Amino acid sequence: MNTRIRQRAVEILDSHEWWNWNSLKVGWDLGFIGAKDVVDFATDFLCRHPSEERDAVIDLAGAEASEDKLVRQTLSMLAPGAEKSSSRSSVSRDAWLLSSLLAVREAELSEREMLEQLAEIYADFGYPEEMEDCVYYMPSDRAPIEAFRELIASLTTEVNNDFKEATP
Repeated sequence: MNTRIRQRAVEILDSHEWWNWNSLKVGWDLGFIGAKDVVDFATDFLCRHPSEERDAVIDLAGAEASEDKLVRQTLSMLAPGAEKSSSRSSVSRDAWLLSSLLAVREAELSEREMLEQLAEIYADFGYPEEMEDCVYYMPSDRAPIEAFRELIASLTTEVNNDFKEATP
């Protein structure tokens, strides 16, 4: 996925408040965000939650963006639910997938460019089954753009419900 689409996906995650430690870890593992993004989130988190006393969050907020190893280790401690097989990881992955698809939909792309971006997202996310009909080179009875719209609608409902349930 191109840099502009990826940047917009991050903005969409932020605007919908789909950020949490698990979604940060999933984004890191996908290569969509780096240490600076995690450090910035930790700093913002401490500003919004001044009574937070977890040393790991404080360490992250004080880390340098160049300290990848420290950031990765600390993020792994804060996001134990981000293991690939967990339901929390699935929710966070779906939020990233949805924000990426929404970024493509918002971009001023030709149909061909849109289909190319969808194919890249399909690869970036490890070829998820739910995207197969959206990819022009996969066999399907449906038009990829139609499948793309339906997938956005389905994921929007799922992600919003999952994040509502996760919020106390």
